[in-house]
Amino acid sequence: MSRAAAAALALALASAVPAHAHVTSTSYLSVEVRPDGLEVEWEIAVRDIEYVLRLDRVRYPPETPVPLRALLDYARPRLTLRADGREVPLEVVDATVAMRDGTPHCVISLWAAPTESIPARLEVEYRLFVVDEDPAHRALFSVVAGAFTHSGVLERGRHTRRLSLREPSLRAAFVDFLGQGVWHIWLGFDHVAFLCALLLPSVLVRQAGSWRAAPAGGRVASEVLRVVTAFTVAHSVTLVLATLGVVSLPASLVEPAIAASVLWAAVANLRPAGRGHGWPTAFAFGLLHGFGFAGALQELDLPSRHLGWALLAFNLGVELGQLAIVCAFVPAAFALRSKGWYPARVLRYGSLLIAGLAVVWLGQRLPAVWAAGYR
Repeated sequence: MSRAAAAALALALASAVPAHAHVTSTSYLSVEVRPDGLEVEWEIAVRDIEYVLRLDRVRYPPETPVPLRALLDYARPRLTLRADGREVPLEVVDATVAMRDGTPHCVISLWAAPTESIPARLEVEYRLFVVDEDPAHRALFSVVAGAFTHSGVLERGRHTRRLSLREPSLRAAFVDFLGQGVWHIWLGFDHVAFLCALLLPSVLVRQAGSWRAAPAGGRVASEVLRVVTAFTVAHSVTLVLATLGVVSLPASLVEPAIAASVLWAAVANLRPAGRGHGWPTAFAFGLLHGFGFAGALQELDLPSRHLGWALLAFNLGVELGQLAIVCAFVPAAFALRSKGWYPARVLRYGSLLIAGLAVVWLGQRLPAVWAAGYR
């Protein structure tokens, strides 16, 4: 296979990968329990609305307003709240379209449900998108009742939650966000591509201007440990700081920068004088990728004490997902490292494939930088 053919294959595969590769289909649901009823804030991404309502740009050009009534009529029967076993009727109070970078980003709707008193138990049944339209969709939810806060994830197979409003369930929230951290990195194609670009040359050494198989497993294990640890520490730092609001970077800058980091890591493997990637590279770009990991949690409106538990669980989940990728990739690469075709084909064409994906992601994300005024 020629380099041109490999690049063409990369471009073809990349066309099926979303521009925001680390962003899954996610909505945000916040329920506040009051003595006179429930107040619900529901945030749904416009891209999900367009997909489900089968909108197209021929009938609905970009400047067309989001059809709020169609969305609300679709969403209403897919959210059910039961207080002490009795379903409470939900009525729309308000709905607005929030903009980002000059384009519709999400619909924020407010709903009210009257109750006679604060219930002892609340059941949340969520069926938006998760049954037929988009099985990967999930809702990050929080329920605030006096001093207690419950949070977690509603998704296919777990779209109903029964909550006691008398005491918080931190264990359930911890397990939910732990699992979401694992899935977030597994579905974050740009993060996985970057990690693979770092690991591809980890079983080789550079000698006399060419790649050779690393002589011992201990050396490979040491190199992998340094690279993975540096990446983990770095993205954990920025994940925590960004989620807690200590530092902030706009997504319109972070996402193209992550794509550029993937491209840089892949191209570095192809340079004649390249020596692979050391821990400084993994650490430097890991700081950037941490902002990407923070995207799923940064917009969730949770009290700080509960956000800490969710953040800890999510970060642990990311590390477990990353560890699974490393444990699957490195032993296979180590077993194949002595084959003459590993550096000539696996390293070269694997890096070309990753570079092709990165080029497409970069092209898809750069318009957001221009729209946001960073020029």
